[in-house]
Amino acid sequence: MQSPVVRYGLLGGIIIFALMLGGILLQGSEPNFEYGQLTGYLTMLLALSTIFFGMRNYRDQHLDGRMSFGQGFKTGILIALIVSAFYVVGWLIISNTIATDFGEQYLNYYVQELKESGLSDTEMQQKIDAAKKSMELYENNLPYKIGITFLEIFPVDLLVTLVSSLILKKK
Repeated sequence: MQSPVVRYGLLGGIIIFALMLGGILLQGSEPNFEYGQLTGYLTMLLALSTIFFGMRNYRDQHLDGRMSFGQGFKTGILIALIVSAFYVVGWLIISNTIATDFGEQYLNYYVQELKESGLSDTEMQQKIDAAKKSMELYENNLPYKIGITFLEIFPVDLLVTLVSSLILKKK
């Protein structure tokens, strides 16, 4: 199983890193956070399509065209973890070299969104204080930053793995 897992995991990892880097470079110094989430998740789905293709390859080349849901899930989640590792390491590299002011820019965007939301001053200030505390932790605590970054992609990993396992299972 390792050959397709590693091959498709590395392929997905390279794709996600390249698309993430390209997206950051294209945005320049003024990121568009409204569309950033949409393009970010579409990028994830594109890179994570390697889960489906890796599972199909494993089923057809190593299991004589038959694969249970469990075998598919195991194969898919291993590919997903490799892609996720690239995502996390890639973001750490990008956020510490190219996008060093990302946290500050995102916090400013979030505060502006809160101001336009119609919340009371007290509620707004509570949310701003919580966001500042979270951003400070994110910027100054590497395990926290790694965890948050991993949690951005892992739900998508899980969804793609589950759907692919259901589609590709054959008895």
